[in-house]
Amino acid sequence: MGRPYYSTGRPTGPKKGSLGAIIGAFKMAVTRQIMRELNGANIWQRGYYEHIIRDDADANRIHTYIETNPANWTEDDENPLIGQPGIILGQHQGT
Repeated sequence: MGRPYYSTGRPTGPKKGSLGAIIGAFKMAVTRQIMRELNGANIWQRGYYEHIIRDDADANRIHTYIETNPANWTEDDENPLIGQPGIILGQHQGT
C-alpha cells in the first residue's frame, strides 16, 4: 500500500501519531541539535524497516536475523571494503 496523497499529488508523510511520525519528529529534533552544536553532517540511515512483531515465531525469526546477519557483512554489496586492494575480508588480520 502506497503513501496517502493530497489532491495535489504530493505525499502527505506518515499519519500523525504513528510510529513513523514519532521517529521522524525525533530525528528532526536530534538533527537540528547536532547541526546547531557540532555543525555535523547527516547522521541518519536514509531509510528504516518498520515491522510490528506479531507472535513468538516472528520474534524468533527477527532474533535469528539479528544474531546471524553480521556474518554476511563480508559479502554485502553495501560493505565499502569489498574490492579494496590489500583487504582480505572474512579472515582475522591480527597477529
